[in-house]
Amino acid sequence: LILDCDETLARRDHDTLRLLLRSDAADAYRITTRNYSSDAGRAEWHASAGTDYATEEKHYTGWFPTTKVRLWRRHAAVRFRGAVHELVEASLQETGQRVGDCLVPVHHYGYVEKERAADRYVEAGERKLESSPDDLQARYELAIAYRDAGRLSEGLDQIRFVVSNTAAAGTGSDYLDPDNVDLVHADLLDRAGHLQEALDVVEGLIERSPASTAAHNNAGSLLTRLGRHHEALAAYGRAHALAPDHEVIAGNLERLKRHLADGAEATPELIAASPVEADRGYRLSACLIARDCATDLARCLDSIATVADEIVVVDTGSQDDTVAVAERFGAVVGHFPWCDDYAAARNESLRLASVGEWILWLDADDFLLPEDRDKIERAKQLPPDQALQCTLTNTEGSDRTSFRQIKMFPRRDDIRFERPVHETVLPSLRRLELPIRLTDVRVMHTGYADPATVARKSDYYRRLMEGWVAEHPDDLDVCFRLGHTAYVDGDRPRAVDYFDRILESAQPTRSLERHAAVFRGRCRLEAGDWEEAIPDFERALAIDPQDVFAHASIGDALTKAGQYARARDHLEKALAGQLEGSFPLDPVAIEYGVRFFLGQCLAALGDHPGAIASMEQADRLLPERTEAAAALRELRPSLAGKVLPATPVASSQPGQPETAVTHPDARLTLCMIVRDEESRLGKCLDSVAGLVDEIVVVDTGSTDGTVEVARGHDAVLGTFVWCDDFAAARNESLRLATGDWIMWLDADDVMPAAYHAPIRQLVAGPQDRGYFFVLDDQGYENVSCLQMRLFPNIEGVQFEMPIHEQVTPSLGKLGIDMQPTEIRVVHTGYTTPEVVREKKKRYLGII
Repeated sequence: LILDCDETLARRDHDTLRLLLRSDAADAYRITTRNYSSDAGRAEWHASAGTDYATEEKHYTGWFPTTKVRLWRRHAAVRFRGAVHELVEASLQETGQRVGDCLVPVHHYGYVEKERAADRYVEAGERKLESSPDDLQARYELAIAYRDAGRLSEGLDQIRFVVSNTAAAGTGSDYLDPDNVDLVHADLLDRAGHLQEALDVVEGLIERSPASTAAHNNAGSLLTRLGRHHEALAAYGRAHALAPDHEVIAGNLERLKRHLADGAEATPELIAASPVEADRGYRLSACLIARDCATDLARCLDSIATVADEIVVVDTGSQDDTVAVAERFGAVVGHFPWCDDYAAARNESLRLASVGEWILWLDADDFLLPEDRDKIERAKQLPPDQALQCTLTNTEGSDRTSFRQIKMFPRRDDIRFERPVHETVLPSLRRLELPIRLTDVRVMHTGYADPATVARKSDYYRRLMEGWVAEHPDDLDVCFRLGHTAYVDGDRPRAVDYFDRILESAQPTRSLERHAAVFRGRCRLEAGDWEEAIPDFERALAIDPQDVFAHASIGDALTKAGQYARARDHLEKALAGQLEGSFPLDPVAIEYGVRFFLGQCLAALGDHPGAIASMEQADRLLPERTEAAAALRELRPSLAGKVLPATPVASSQPGQPETAVTHPDARLTLCMIVRDEESRLGKCLDSVAGLVDEIVVVDTGSTDGTVEVARGHDAVLGTFVWCDDFAAARNESLRLATGDWIMWLDADDVMPAAYHAPIRQLVAGPQDRGYFFVLDDQGYENVSCLQMRLFPNIEGVQFEMPIHEQVTPSLGKLGIDMQPTEIRVVHTGYTTPEVVREKKKRYLGII
């Protein structure tokens, strides 16, 4: 967590931060800083409210926000860049870290409690630009530093460079706002005496962002000094309508009114016109449907309370405090008997809305961050003759997807939701020929954090969609959603049936055809039919040659087909492009796959260093995935950078990787936890006779002859009071072990004799590694997977998680290199469907 000496955190926010640290929602978090200032004329200045942060606000009249990453998981590659206004964002992006948003503010007092030299940042800004001449953010910051130091011509040179290059290629920065660039540009021109040129810049900004309060206010100031007082009054009136509580704007407006009232230019019509301008602001009705979601609803409504002029909540049958929460926020509450139709419920919320010219629709598990709430405030001042798309961002669990969604539209009787699920107002908007504009507003969504909830929702939505398609067979959009649901659920044949229906239709939109082609190709690719998948991806690319997901997918297929040069070209195009935002995709997972397959291609084409670099980037993106790490072990000796012995001892034994004999006397302890395993324990222990040097058996409450069987094999016996925590029980067995190495088995495991010698050779080798064995289930389920079964007995190694317990997290923290083998453990515990069902029921209870 990064703070400066003139910054504080409110003590009331400590618990919130602690909860965030325990979350796996992101690897780093942006935090908004409240920069306290008495300069009410600054852009985005907020008056101190004297409520939640009254102590931190002290006696200061207000603050302006800035945002940057301040909190992240310690990582060797995450470092600051920039001699001034330094940031870690670039290194976070390069290392594939997931960045989220934290609602806790930092309170900064440097602008009001410290003397600052006017040229304080000039030298550092020049050094920063010298090291990064293409960094537009650095040039923007230097332009401000020159301005504050009175070096106006140099400031104009820098800001003009930023303006011209931003117009050509975008800002390239998360924090470089084109509106702020124009405001600084106009300010520099103003200070240099170029008033008309400054006004031209401001008017261009107003045309692009008509809800910019600062632009209208600055236009009023420039027009006043140009002697165009009537136009200035109108400009101040528009600014005041956008920000009626802004003291500086109100003061400017009143001073100009008095000036005109006292002078010859004043007219009754002009003086009376300004209140009309002030009444032109539009209002917003926030509409939600909810059921049994009191906690989520409170967070949602709290995030929109200051921007919504009306809140409508339609309850569909809650048994908790959902209705009470809605009433606490002053919502209009409606009740709607649930009828398996989300559109009908949402339309009831639209019917009850009566205040806003704009509608903002949300779910109870949505919320707005402060900066996005401010953008909604500005957006609602736009004329309600259009619809606005926001980006819905999933913020919890393993779902990292985001996609565009129409969230704001005019309140009109002829705009209504359609379809019982995945409901949308798009058909209404198309019939009315209303334009749809993309905004940079993000709506945060938390509904997909729990896998069980996701599975339940998916099944319910699928049934609703099937019923809709049965009655509306020409609705290809819902056909696609059904195909995608089947694809996600692993039912590829069913998914292909739906995608076929779209691709064989005479009327799909080009976008729908492209998506259906890509996902039909994905079904075929993942079923092993990559040759058949390639034409599907080519069909999608013929529609949109920039489709990143199609390039990534065809690169995958061509790699598997051995066409490495073609695959490389497509994979490099995927890395160079931007994922389309109209459909929920996981950009991190897609980039991981692209870099992994690119590494395979480069290795096959003889570019060994390039292959290693690509695999390393993939491994940094998703370290929990094993494919890139395994590939790196093939490409280089060790992920930890250790030098292997010059003459490794090769072995022809099954499952044995090459290693060197460095500890011939190393001892191996078998660790087990058991309960009522009298019938199976003996067979397991017999299978390791002559292999292990010590047996540790921890009994968790047996009532049969399990303990006697263990004693008959000279086991070290321990007892553990069962507490629904497999990791705790296994850690007790580790505590009793005295060997140099640990191997663990369950009572229903058997170790084939063919693997004894390979295991002993691993035990005699370097003690800086752990080894995965293949768990070969030969019971009812007949599946296999890799498990970390052999590792050094060193301080700090422990199992984690009460069920499906793992030792790999602690090995990773200790820098232990983890390597796969083909040593197989035969598992016989899942003997019948009934046994499987009972075990899964037990495990689910613990989870």
